[in-house]
Amino acid sequence: MTNSFRFIHAADIHLDSPLLGLEEFEDAPVDQIREATRKAVVRLVDLCLDEKAAFLLIAGDVYDGDWKSMATGRFFAAQMGRLTSAGVPVFMIKGNHDAASQVSKEVRLPDVHTFDTKRPETVELLDFDVAIHGQSYATREVTDNIALKYPPAVPGKLNIGMLHTSASSGGNLHAPYAPCTVEQLVGKGYDYWALGHVHQREVLYTDPHIIFPGNIQGRHIREPAPEGKGVTLVEVQHGSIADVRHIALDTVRWSQIEVDATGLESAEEAIILINRQVLNAVRECPDCLLATRIIVSGECLASLQIQRDPASFDTSVRAYVQDQSDSIWIEEIQVRTTYPDLSTVAADQGALADLLEFVRNSADRLEEPQKRLSSLVSKLELSAPGLVSELDLQQPDLLASLLVEAETLILSLASEESV
Repeated sequence: MTNSFRFIHAADIHLDSPLLGLEEFEDAPVDQIREATRKAVVRLVDLCLDEKAAFLLIAGDVYDGDWKSMATGRFFAAQMGRLTSAGVPVFMIKGNHDAASQVSKEVRLPDVHTFDTKRPETVELLDFDVAIHGQSYATREVTDNIALKYPPAVPGKLNIGMLHTSASSGGNLHAPYAPCTVEQLVGKGYDYWALGHVHQREVLYTDPHIIFPGNIQGRHIREPAPEGKGVTLVEVQHGSIADVRHIALDTVRWSQIEVDATGLESAEEAIILINRQVLNAVRECPDCLLATRIIVSGECLASLQIQRDPASFDTSVRAYVQDQSDSIWIEEIQVRTTYPDLSTVAADQGALADLLEFVRNSADRLEEPQKRLSSLVSKLELSAPGLVSELDLQQPDLLASLLVEAETLILSLASEESV
Protein backbone atom coordinates (compact mmCIF):
# COMPACT_ATOMS: atom_id res chain seq x y z
CA MET A 1 0.00 0.00 0.00
CA THR A 2 1.19 3.53 -0.82
CA ASN A 3 -0.30 6.82 0.30
CA SER A 4 1.77 9.00 -2.05
CA PHE A 5 0.65 8.95 -5.68
CA ARG A 6 -0.96 10.94 -8.50
CA PHE A 7 -4.38 10.69 -10.07
CA ILE A 8 -6.05 12.53 -12.95
CA HIS A 9 -9.50 14.10 -12.94
CA ALA A 10 -11.17 14.58 -16.35
CA ALA A 11 -14.74 15.38 -17.40
CA ASP A 12 -16.94 16.33 -20.34
CA ILE A 13 -15.07 14.68 -23.17
CA HIS A 14 -18.07 14.85 -25.54
CA LEU A 15 -16.31 12.51 -27.90
CA ASP A 16 -17.03 13.12 -31.60
CA SER A 17 -19.32 16.01 -30.73
CA PRO A 18 -21.10 17.15 -33.91
CA LEU A 19 -19.81 20.45 -35.25
CA LEU A 20 -23.06 22.29 -35.85
CA GLY A 21 -22.79 25.10 -38.37
CA LEU A 22 -19.08 24.74 -39.02
CA GLU A 23 -19.65 23.77 -42.64
CA GLU A 24 -21.01 27.27 -43.25
CA PHE A 25 -17.43 28.57 -43.19
CA GLU A 26 -15.76 27.94 -46.53
CA ASP A 27 -12.22 28.01 -45.14
CA ALA A 28 -12.88 26.12 -41.88
CA PRO A 29 -10.42 23.28 -41.13
CA VAL A 30 -13.36 20.95 -40.58
CA ASP A 31 -11.41 17.70 -40.44
CA GLN A 32 -8.87 19.05 -37.96
CA ILE A 33 -11.59 20.38 -35.67
CA ARG A 34 -13.70 17.25 -36.00
CA GLU A 35 -10.77 15.07 -34.91
CA ALA A 36 -9.87 17.30 -31.97
CA THR A 37 -11.84 15.45 -29.27
CA ARG A 38 -10.26 12.15 -30.26
CA LYS A 39 -6.77 13.62 -30.20
CA ALA A 40 -7.48 15.06 -26.76
CA VAL A 41 -8.48 11.60 -25.50
CA VAL A 42 -5.22 10.15 -26.86
CA ARG A 43 -3.33 12.92 -25.06
CA LEU A 44 -5.27 12.14 -21.89
CA VAL A 45 -4.23 8.48 -21.99
CA ASP A 46 -0.63 9.44 -22.80
CA LEU A 47 -0.62 11.79 -19.80
CA CYS A 48 -1.88 9.07 -17.46
CA LEU A 49 0.89 6.74 -18.64
CA ASP A 50 3.64 9.38 -18.59
CA GLU A 51 2.72 10.55 -15.09
CA LYS A 52 2.30 6.96 -13.85
CA ALA A 53 -1.15 7.89 -12.57
CA ALA A 54 -2.61 5.62 -9.92
CA PHE A 55 -6.05 5.95 -11.53
CA LEU A 56 -8.17 8.09 -13.84
CA LEU A 57 -11.50 9.68 -12.88
CA ILE A 58 -13.98 10.74 -15.58
CA ALA A 59 -16.82 12.82 -14.10
CA GLY A 60 -19.43 12.33 -16.81
CA ASP A 61 -20.32 13.07 -20.42
CA VAL A 62 -17.87 10.89 -22.31
CA TYR A 63 -20.32 10.93 -25.20
CA ASP A 64 -22.47 13.64 -26.71
CA GLY A 65 -26.18 12.94 -26.37
CA ASP A 66 -27.95 10.62 -28.76
CA TRP A 67 -24.81 10.06 -30.84
CA LYS A 68 -25.30 6.63 -32.40
CA SER A 69 -21.98 5.85 -34.10
CA MET A 70 -20.50 2.67 -32.67
CA ALA A 71 -17.12 3.80 -34.05
CA THR A 72 -17.15 6.46 -31.34
CA GLY A 73 -17.61 3.85 -28.64
CA ARG A 74 -15.02 1.49 -30.13
CA PHE A 75 -12.44 4.28 -30.20
CA PHE A 76 -13.04 5.17 -26.55
CA ALA A 77 -12.96 1.52 -25.50
CA ALA A 78 -9.62 1.05 -27.27
CA GLN A 79 -8.11 4.06 -25.48
CA MET A 80 -9.35 2.86 -22.09
CA GLY A 81 -7.88 -0.54 -22.93
CA ARG A 82 -4.46 1.11 -23.20
CA LEU A 83 -4.81 2.24 -19.58
CA THR A 84 -6.20 -0.93 -18.07
CA SER A 85 -3.53 -2.98 -19.89
CA ALA A 86 -0.94 -0.79 -18.19
CA GLY A 87 -2.54 -1.32 -14.79
CA VAL A 88 -4.20 2.10 -14.56
CA PRO A 89 -7.81 1.65 -13.39
CA VAL A 90 -10.52 3.97 -14.70
CA PHE A 91 -13.56 5.12 -12.73
CA MET A 92 -16.38 7.02 -14.38
CA ILE A 93 -19.88 8.29 -13.76
CA LYS A 94 -22.46 8.81 -16.49
CA GLY A 95 -23.60 12.38 -17.03
CA ASN A 96 -26.71 13.75 -18.69
CA HIS A 97 -25.35 13.28 -22.21
CA ASP A 98 -24.19 9.73 -21.47
CA ALA A 99 -27.66 8.85 -20.18
CA ALA A 100 -29.11 9.96 -23.52
CA SER A 101 -26.45 8.17 -25.58
CA GLN A 102 -27.09 4.90 -27.38
CA VAL A 103 -23.33 4.40 -27.50
CA SER A 104 -23.00 4.36 -23.72
CA LYS A 105 -25.74 1.74 -23.49
CA GLU A 106 -24.20 -0.72 -25.96
CA VAL A 107 -20.42 -0.37 -25.80
CA ARG A 108 -18.66 -2.46 -23.18
CA LEU A 109 -15.56 -0.84 -21.70
CA PRO A 110 -12.62 -3.04 -20.66
CA ASP A 111 -12.25 -3.10 -16.87
CA VAL A 112 -13.68 0.42 -16.46
CA HIS A 113 -15.77 0.84 -13.33
CA THR A 114 -18.97 2.79 -14.07
CA PHE A 115 -20.82 3.85 -10.93
CA ASP A 116 -24.37 2.70 -10.28
CA THR A 117 -27.35 4.78 -11.42
CA LYS A 118 -29.77 3.86 -8.64
CA ARG A 119 -27.85 5.10 -5.60
CA PRO A 120 -24.41 6.42 -4.60
CA GLU A 121 -21.76 3.71 -4.57
CA THR A 122 -18.39 3.53 -2.81
CA VAL A 123 -15.31 1.76 -4.20
CA GLU A 124 -12.27 1.32 -1.97
CA LEU A 125 -8.77 1.03 -3.45
CA LEU A 126 -6.77 -0.90 -0.91
CA ASP A 127 -3.45 -0.30 -2.69
CA PHE A 128 -3.79 3.46 -2.21
CA ASP A 129 -5.98 3.76 0.88
CA VAL A 130 -8.63 5.59 -1.18
CA ALA A 131 -12.43 5.56 -1.10
CA ILE A 132 -14.20 6.83 -4.24
CA HIS A 133 -17.90 7.74 -4.01
CA GLY A 134 -20.08 8.34 -7.05
CA GLN A 135 -23.43 7.96 -8.79
CA SER A 136 -24.26 7.91 -12.50
CA TYR A 137 -27.28 9.50 -14.17
CA ALA A 138 -30.05 7.07 -15.04
CA THR A 139 -31.86 9.67 -17.17
CA ARG A 140 -30.86 12.79 -19.02
CA GLU A 141 -32.50 15.17 -16.57
CA VAL A 142 -31.53 14.71 -12.93
CA THR A 143 -33.01 17.59 -10.96
CA ASP A 144 -32.66 16.12 -7.46
CA ASN A 145 -29.79 17.02 -5.16
CA ILE A 146 -28.21 13.55 -5.25
CA ALA A 147 -25.15 14.78 -3.35
CA LEU A 148 -27.24 14.75 -0.17
CA LYS A 149 -27.47 10.95 -0.43
CA TYR A 150 -23.71 10.41 -0.74
CA PRO A 151 -22.33 8.45 2.24
CA PRO A 152 -20.12 9.99 4.90
CA ALA A 153 -16.35 9.82 4.48
CA VAL A 154 -14.69 6.49 5.22
CA PRO A 155 -12.42 7.01 8.25
CA GLY A 156 -8.71 6.68 7.60
CA LYS A 157 -9.08 6.90 3.80
CA LEU A 158 -8.52 9.60 1.20
CA ASN A 159 -12.15 10.21 0.23
CA ILE A 160 -13.01 11.36 -3.29
CA GLY A 161 -16.50 12.28 -4.46
CA MET A 162 -17.46 12.12 -8.15
CA LEU A 163 -20.50 14.14 -9.18
CA HIS A 164 -21.94 15.47 -12.44
CA THR A 165 -23.61 18.67 -11.31
CA SER A 166 -24.29 22.31 -11.98
CA ALA A 167 -23.36 22.97 -8.32
CA SER A 168 -23.52 26.72 -7.80
CA SER A 169 -21.99 27.41 -11.25
CA GLY A 170 -22.99 27.01 -14.85
CA GLY A 171 -24.70 30.26 -15.78
CA ASN A 172 -27.01 30.09 -18.80
CA LEU A 173 -24.91 27.58 -20.72
CA HIS A 174 -25.45 24.60 -18.42
CA ALA A 175 -28.72 23.05 -17.30
CA PRO A 176 -29.21 23.01 -13.50
CA TYR A 177 -28.77 19.26 -13.11
CA ALA A 178 -28.06 17.61 -9.72
CA PRO A 179 -27.94 21.05 -8.07
CA CYS A 180 -26.08 21.41 -4.79
CA THR A 181 -24.11 23.98 -2.83
CA VAL A 182 -20.43 24.15 -2.00
CA GLU A 183 -21.34 24.03 1.68
CA GLN A 184 -23.18 20.74 1.19
CA LEU A 185 -20.18 19.19 -0.56
CA VAL A 186 -17.76 20.42 2.09
CA GLY A 187 -20.05 18.97 4.74
CA LYS A 188 -19.51 15.43 3.47
CA GLY A 189 -15.97 15.49 4.83
CA TYR A 190 -14.38 14.29 1.59
CA ASP A 191 -10.82 15.28 0.64
CA TYR A 192 -11.54 15.99 -3.04
CA TRP A 193 -14.63 16.49 -5.20
CA ALA A 194 -14.21 15.56 -8.87
CA LEU A 195 -17.02 17.44 -10.60
CA GLY A 196 -18.23 17.47 -14.18
CA HIS A 197 -20.87 19.23 -16.35
CA VAL A 198 -19.57 22.83 -16.34
CA HIS A 199 -17.23 23.25 -19.31
CA GLN A 200 -15.14 26.11 -17.97
CA ARG A 201 -12.48 25.18 -15.43
CA GLU A 202 -13.52 26.35 -11.96
CA VAL A 203 -12.03 25.80 -8.54
CA LEU A 204 -15.03 26.20 -6.24
CA TYR A 205 -13.16 25.51 -3.01
CA THR A 206 -9.64 24.60 -1.91
CA ASP A 207 -10.07 22.97 1.52
CA PRO A 208 -11.23 20.49 0.44
CA HIS A 209 -10.61 20.90 -3.28
CA ILE A 210 -13.87 21.08 -5.24
CA ILE A 211 -13.04 21.36 -8.92
CA PHE A 212 -14.62 21.46 -12.36
CA PRO A 213 -11.70 20.67 -14.72
CA GLY A 214 -13.76 21.84 -17.72
CA ASN A 215 -14.04 19.87 -20.94
CA ILE A 216 -10.84 18.45 -22.38
CA GLN A 217 -11.37 20.05 -25.80
CA GLY A 218 -13.28 23.21 -26.68
CA ARG A 219 -15.92 22.62 -29.34
CA HIS A 220 -16.83 26.14 -30.49
CA ILE A 221 -16.14 29.84 -29.94
CA ARG A 222 -18.25 29.88 -26.74
CA GLU A 223 -15.75 27.56 -25.11
CA PRO A 224 -12.52 29.58 -25.01
CA ALA A 225 -9.71 28.89 -22.54
CA PRO A 226 -6.55 31.03 -22.59
CA GLU A 227 -4.76 28.39 -20.49
CA GLY A 228 -6.06 25.58 -22.70
CA LYS A 229 -8.74 22.95 -22.17
CA GLY A 230 -7.68 19.87 -20.27
CA VAL A 231 -7.67 18.00 -16.98
CA THR A 232 -6.58 18.31 -13.36
CA LEU A 233 -3.52 16.41 -12.15
CA VAL A 234 -3.71 15.75 -8.40
CA GLU A 235 -0.65 15.03 -6.27
CA VAL A 236 -1.20 13.08 -3.05
CA GLN A 237 1.53 13.02 -0.41
CA HIS A 238 1.26 10.93 2.74
CA GLY A 239 -2.47 10.50 2.33
CA SER A 240 -3.30 14.20 1.80
CA ILE A 241 -3.86 16.38 -1.27
CA ALA A 242 -0.56 18.19 -1.74
CA ASP A 243 -1.03 19.90 -5.11
CA VAL A 244 -3.49 20.28 -7.99
CA ARG A 245 -2.40 21.37 -11.44
CA HIS A 246 -4.21 22.09 -14.70
CA ILE A 247 -2.80 20.26 -17.74
CA ALA A 248 -3.87 21.41 -21.22
CA LEU A 249 -4.74 18.67 -23.71
CA ASP A 250 -6.54 20.53 -26.51
CA THR A 251 -5.31 20.48 -30.10
CA VAL A 252 -7.70 23.22 -31.27
CA ARG A 253 -7.88 26.25 -28.98
CA TRP A 254 -10.81 28.61 -29.34
CA SER A 255 -10.11 32.21 -28.43
CA GLN A 256 -11.41 35.73 -28.70
CA ILE A 257 -8.86 38.42 -29.47
CA GLU A 258 -9.85 42.00 -28.74
CA VAL A 259 -7.93 44.62 -30.70
CA ASP A 260 -8.00 48.25 -29.60
CA ALA A 261 -7.71 50.37 -32.74
CA THR A 262 -8.03 53.71 -30.90
CA GLY A 263 -6.14 56.46 -32.71
CA LEU A 264 -5.39 54.50 -35.88
CA GLU A 265 -5.73 56.52 -39.07
CA SER A 266 -6.09 53.82 -41.73
CA ALA A 267 -7.39 50.30 -42.30
CA GLU A 268 -3.85 49.24 -43.16
CA GLU A 269 -2.66 50.21 -39.69
CA ALA A 270 -5.51 48.21 -38.17
CA ILE A 271 -4.57 45.14 -40.20
CA ILE A 272 -0.94 45.33 -39.05
CA LEU A 273 -2.01 45.69 -35.41
CA ILE A 274 -4.42 42.73 -35.69
CA ASN A 275 -1.70 40.58 -37.24
CA ARG A 276 0.72 41.42 -34.41
CA GLN A 277 -1.76 40.45 -31.68
CA VAL A 278 -2.86 37.27 -33.42
CA LEU A 279 0.72 36.06 -33.90
CA ASN A 280 1.42 36.72 -30.21
CA ALA A 281 -1.57 34.51 -29.37
CA VAL A 282 -0.33 31.78 -31.73
CA ARG A 283 3.05 31.73 -29.96
CA GLU A 284 1.31 31.06 -26.64
CA CYS A 285 -0.15 27.75 -27.87
CA PRO A 286 2.52 26.23 -30.14
CA ASP A 287 0.96 22.74 -30.16
CA CYS A 288 -2.54 23.88 -31.16
CA LEU A 289 -4.53 25.27 -34.03
CA LEU A 290 -5.78 28.67 -32.81
CA ALA A 291 -9.41 29.15 -33.84
CA THR A 292 -10.19 32.76 -33.06
CA ARG A 293 -12.79 35.47 -33.26
CA ILE A 294 -11.28 38.93 -33.69
CA ILE A 295 -13.12 41.94 -32.27
CA VAL A 296 -11.83 45.33 -33.40
CA SER A 297 -12.99 48.35 -31.40
CA GLY A 298 -11.95 51.88 -30.49
CA GLU A 299 -12.41 55.44 -31.68
CA CYS A 300 -10.32 56.05 -34.77
CA LEU A 301 -10.18 57.81 -38.12
CA ALA A 302 -9.76 54.37 -39.71
CA SER A 303 -13.35 53.56 -38.80
CA LEU A 304 -14.96 55.18 -41.84
CA GLN A 305 -12.53 53.47 -44.19
CA ILE A 306 -13.18 50.09 -42.57
CA GLN A 307 -16.97 50.52 -42.44
CA ARG A 308 -17.13 51.75 -46.03
CA ASP A 309 -16.04 48.34 -47.32
CA PRO A 310 -16.24 45.79 -44.48
CA ALA A 311 -16.00 42.79 -46.82
CA SER A 312 -12.72 44.02 -48.25
CA PHE A 313 -11.36 44.67 -44.75
CA ASP A 314 -12.39 41.17 -43.65
CA THR A 315 -10.70 39.57 -46.67
CA SER A 316 -7.54 41.63 -46.20
CA VAL A 317 -7.20 40.73 -42.53
CA ARG A 318 -7.63 37.02 -43.23
CA ALA A 319 -5.16 37.01 -46.09
CA TYR A 320 -2.54 39.01 -44.19
CA VAL A 321 -2.79 36.99 -40.97
CA GLN A 322 -3.04 33.54 -42.44
CA ASP A 323 -0.12 34.25 -44.75
CA GLN A 324 2.01 34.62 -41.60
CA SER A 325 0.99 31.34 -39.92
CA ASP A 326 -0.72 28.08 -40.81
CA SER A 327 -1.63 27.55 -37.13
CA ILE A 328 -4.49 30.06 -37.19
CA TRP A 329 -8.06 29.98 -38.40
CA ILE A 330 -10.20 33.11 -38.11
CA GLU A 331 -13.77 32.18 -37.26
CA GLU A 332 -15.14 35.72 -37.50
CA ILE A 333 -14.05 39.35 -37.53
CA GLN A 334 -16.31 41.78 -35.71
CA VAL A 335 -15.77 45.50 -36.24
CA ARG A 336 -17.01 47.79 -33.48
CA THR A 337 -14.93 50.87 -34.19
CA THR A 338 -16.38 54.38 -34.01
CA TYR A 339 -15.45 57.61 -35.74
CA PRO A 340 -14.12 60.39 -33.45
CA ASP A 341 -16.66 62.98 -32.28
CA LEU A 342 -19.65 61.37 -33.98
CA SER A 343 -22.03 63.79 -32.31
CA THR A 344 -20.50 66.72 -34.19
CA VAL A 345 -20.57 65.12 -37.63
CA ALA A 346 -23.61 65.35 -39.85
CA ALA A 347 -24.45 63.59 -43.07
CA ASP A 348 -24.59 65.85 -46.12
CA GLN A 349 -28.24 65.88 -47.07
CA GLY A 350 -31.35 63.98 -48.06
CA ALA A 351 -32.37 60.54 -46.81
CA LEU A 352 -29.05 59.82 -45.09
CA ALA A 353 -29.35 62.99 -43.05
CA ASP A 354 -32.89 62.06 -42.03
CA LEU A 355 -31.80 58.53 -41.10
CA LEU A 356 -28.86 59.86 -39.10
CA GLU A 357 -31.15 62.23 -37.19
CA PHE A 358 -33.53 59.35 -36.41
CA VAL A 359 -30.72 57.13 -35.09
CA ARG A 360 -29.31 59.89 -32.90
CA ASN A 361 -32.72 60.78 -31.48
CA SER A 362 -33.41 57.11 -30.67
CA ALA A 363 -30.48 56.91 -28.27
CA ASP A 364 -32.52 58.46 -25.45
CA ARG A 365 -35.50 56.12 -25.85
CA LEU A 366 -33.97 52.66 -25.38
CA GLU A 367 -35.47 51.58 -22.07
CA GLU A 368 -38.72 50.11 -23.39
CA PRO A 369 -37.16 48.20 -26.35
CA GLN A 370 -34.51 46.84 -23.98
CA LYS A 371 -37.19 45.48 -21.64
CA ARG A 372 -39.01 43.81 -24.53
CA LEU A 373 -35.76 42.33 -25.84
CA SER A 374 -34.87 40.94 -22.39
CA SER A 375 -38.31 39.32 -22.12
CA LEU A 376 -37.89 37.73 -25.55
CA VAL A 377 -34.44 36.40 -24.66
CA SER A 378 -35.77 34.80 -21.46
CA LYS A 379 -38.48 32.99 -23.41
CA LEU A 380 -36.00 31.80 -26.03
CA GLU A 381 -33.66 30.43 -23.35
CA LEU A 382 -36.49 28.39 -21.82
CA SER A 383 -37.47 26.80 -25.11
CA ALA A 384 -33.97 26.46 -26.59
CA PRO A 385 -31.18 26.74 -23.99
CA GLY A 386 -27.96 28.18 -25.42
CA LEU A 387 -29.59 29.40 -28.64
CA VAL A 388 -28.98 33.09 -28.02
CA SER A 389 -26.16 32.90 -25.50
CA GLU A 390 -23.49 33.74 -28.05
CA LEU A 391 -25.24 36.98 -28.96
CA ASP A 392 -25.36 38.11 -25.33
CA LEU A 393 -28.58 39.96 -26.07
CA GLN A 394 -29.23 40.91 -22.46
CA GLN A 395 -26.17 43.10 -22.01
CA PRO A 396 -27.38 46.56 -20.93
CA ASP A 397 -25.62 48.54 -23.64
CA LEU A 398 -26.45 46.29 -26.59
CA LEU A 399 -28.95 48.56 -28.31
CA ALA A 400 -26.80 51.60 -27.67
CA SER A 401 -23.80 49.88 -29.28
CA LEU A 402 -25.94 48.85 -32.26
CA LEU A 403 -27.01 52.48 -32.69
CA VAL A 404 -23.38 53.56 -32.69
CA GLU A 405 -22.64 50.97 -35.37
CA ALA A 406 -25.61 52.21 -37.39
CA GLU A 407 -24.43 55.81 -37.04
CA THR A 408 -20.93 54.88 -38.17
CA LEU A 409 -22.31 53.07 -41.21
CA ILE A 410 -24.50 56.04 -42.15
CA LEU A 411 -21.53 58.40 -41.86
CA SER A 412 -19.48 56.05 -44.01
CA LEU A 413 -22.17 56.13 -46.71
CA ALA A 414 -22.38 59.89 -46.41
CA SER A 415 -18.63 60.19 -46.76
CA GLU A 416 -18.76 57.97 -49.82
CA GLU A 417 -21.46 60.15 -51.42
CA SER A 418 -19.40 63.29 -50.90
CA VAL A 419 -16.36 61.90 -52.69
